[in-house]
Amino acid sequence: MNKLLEKENPEPKTILPSLDIILSELKINLSDIKFIKPRWKRTQYRAIINWLTKYQASSASSNLENVKGLLEVFFHLCEVEDWQRAEKIIFTNLDTATKEELHAQLDTWGYYSQQFNLYTKLLGKLNPSLDSIFYNCLGNTYYFRGNYEQAINYYQQGLILAVEVGDKQKESEILGNLGNVYTFLGNYQQACDYQQQSLTIAREINDLQGEVETLRDLGGICYFQGDYEGAVNYYQEAFSSIPTINNKQLETEILANLGSCFYALHNYQQAINYYERGQALAKEIAYRRGEGAALGNLGNVYYAQKDYRQAIIYHQQSLVVAQEIGSQEGEAIALSGLGLDYHSLGDYQQAINYYQQDLAIAQKIGSKWGECSSLCNLGSAYYCLKEYEQAINYLDRSLTIAKEINNPDLKAKAGDNLANVYHFLGQHYFSLKNYPKAIYYHKQNLSLAIEMDNKKGEVIAYRCLGVSCDSLGKYDQSIEYFKQSLILAQEINDRQGESTALKGLGLAYKSLGDYEQVTQYLQQSLIISQEIGDREGKMTALSGLGSAYSALGDYTQAINYYNQYLVIARQTKDTWRKGAVLCNLSEIFFEIGDYSQALANLQQGLKIFKNIEDSAAQLEIVHNLIKVHYKLNNYPLAREFYEEAMNIVTKFKLYHLAKSYRELTE
Repeated sequence: MNKLLEKENPEPKTILPSLDIILSELKINLSDIKFIKPRWKRTQYRAIINWLTKYQASSASSNLENVKGLLEVFFHLCEVEDWQRAEKIIFTNLDTATKEELHAQLDTWGYYSQQFNLYTKLLGKLNPSLDSIFYNCLGNTYYFRGNYEQAINYYQQGLILAVEVGDKQKESEILGNLGNVYTFLGNYQQACDYQQQSLTIAREINDLQGEVETLRDLGGICYFQGDYEGAVNYYQEAFSSIPTINNKQLETEILANLGSCFYALHNYQQAINYYERGQALAKEIAYRRGEGAALGNLGNVYYAQKDYRQAIIYHQQSLVVAQEIGSQEGEAIALSGLGLDYHSLGDYQQAINYYQQDLAIAQKIGSKWGECSSLCNLGSAYYCLKEYEQAINYLDRSLTIAKEINNPDLKAKAGDNLANVYHFLGQHYFSLKNYPKAIYYHKQNLSLAIEMDNKKGEVIAYRCLGVSCDSLGKYDQSIEYFKQSLILAQEINDRQGESTALKGLGLAYKSLGDYEQVTQYLQQSLIISQEIGDREGKMTALSGLGSAYSALGDYTQAINYYNQYLVIARQTKDTWRKGAVLCNLSEIFFEIGDYSQALANLQQGLKIFKNIEDSAAQLEIVHNLIKVHYKLNNYPLAREFYEEAMNIVTKFKLYHLAKSYRELTE
C-alpha cells in the first residue's frame, strides 16, 4: 500500500465499441467517401476512417492513449463542421469500470483540459438543451481545477438554458454544483439555498441519484462549518441509497466524506477504514481524482497520530496524482499536507516552501478557503522560526479572510495563533524590562480577544497588562486591568483566572504599600487555589501573605504562612523554594530577636544554595549571616562571612555588589 503509485491505472484495452458499431452510429459509408467534395473535406473523412481502423493503442498505453482514436475523430469532424456526428463521438459509451460516456470518462480519469476542448468545440453548434449540458460540464472542469469564478460563470449560463428548455434534472444538477462552489468559497448560506433548491427538484422528479448527490453536498456544508455529526447524518442517508443507484464513483466520494467526518471527530481507526475502502474502490474503477483524495486523507490521519514519516509518503503520492491529472485544487491540498508534515518534524524552511506553493495555487484559482489556510500555516511556521513580524503579517491576513468567508474553524485557528504571537511578544519584552513594548503587544492581544469574543483571552490579556503596568509604576492602571480580568474570570467561571487576578491585585496593592488590601485579595486567592487543587497558586498566595503580614508587623501570621509554604516545598522537593522561604523566615526571626533560630534557618538555606550553585541567593544569605553574627557579637565570624561574600563576588564577577558588603562590614 505504501509503495509509490504507478503513473496511471490503465483500463482494459477493450473499452472501445467495435468499429462496426461506431461506423453504424456515425452513419458513414466507406464507399461514399471518395465522392465527398471539396477535396479538403474528403481528406478529413479519410483521416477519420484511418483513426478508426488503423490506430491501436499499445499494451502499455495510458487511458488517454486508449481513447486517442475517438478524440482525433471528434476533432476531424469538427473541422468539417459535422457537429451531429461529433456529438455522437463524445457521447460514445465506453466499456470501463464506471460504464461512462467518453466525455464523462475523461473527468473520472482527471483529463480536464481534454474535456474542456471537447465542450468548447460544440458549444453553440447544436441546440440549447445540449448547450446547457456543455456549460455545466465546462463549469465542472473549472470547479475541479479550483477556478471557482469561472465555474460559477459557466454554471449560471447552463442554469438559464436548463430552465428555458424545461430540463428539471439538469436544473437540479446545476443548482447543486453552484452550491458546491459557494461552499468552497465559504458562503454557506448561499450554498445551502442552492442545495435545498436542488433537493426539492430532485425529489419532485423522483431523481434518486440527484437526491443522493444533494444529500452528500448538504453534508459538505455541515462539514465545512464544523458540524461533523450533522454531516455524518447527511452522508449516511445518502450512502443508504447507493446500492439502488449503483454509482461507484459517487460511492467512493461518500466513503471519503464519512472518513473525513470521523477524522474530525478523532475516531482515526474508523476514518482509516472509510478512506481505505474509498481508495480501493477508486483504484478499481480508475477514478484518479478519488484515489488521490483518499491517499491525501490517509496522510492526514497518520499526521494526526504523529506518524509524520508515514504521512509524508501518502501526501507525496497524493501530490503525484494531482499533478498528473492537472488538479490544482488537489495539488494545493497535498502541498498543504506536506507542509504540515515537515512543520511537525521541525523542518520549518521545508514547510514554508510547501506552504508558499500552496498559497500561490490558492491565490491563482481564487480559493479563499485555501488562501486563508495557507496564510495561517505560514504564520505558524514563521512564529516557530522566531520571525515574529512575518508571523503577524501572515496570521493577520489569514484572520481577515477567515472573517470574510465566515469559517469558524479557520477563524479560530488564525485568531488563536495570532493571539499566541502577541502574548509571546508581550512576555518577551516584559522579560527584557521593556515594559512599554510589552504593554503594546498585550493591548494588541486584548483587542484581538475582544474582536473574537474570546473571554478567556481577555482574562489573560487584562492580567498581563496589569503586571506590565505595575512594573512600569502605573499602579492605578494596573489595578484597573486586574479588576477587569477578575470580573471577566468570574463571568465565565474561570476559577484559575479568578485566583490569578486576585493575586495580581495583591501585587498592585503591595506596590502601593497597602498591605491590608494585599492580605484581603491573597486570602481570597488562597481559598480558590485550595478548592481547585492549584498547588502553584497556593504557594504564590502563601508567600505573598507571609510577606504582607511581615510588613504589617504581624510576625506570628507571617511565620504561619511561610511554614505552610515550607511544607509544600519539602513535599515537592523544590529545593530553591525551600531555601528561599528559610531565608524569609530568618528575616522575621531576626526582627523579633530570635537570632539563634534565624541562624539555623540561614545555615540550612546557605547549604541548599551552595548545592544548586545559586550565587545571588548565596550572597543574600551571607549578607544576613553577617548581620546575625554582628548582633550576636561574633565579629570574627561576621568577618569570615564578609570574606566569603567577597569570594562569591569575585568568583561570579558580581563586582557591583562589592561596595555594599564593605560598607556592611565597616
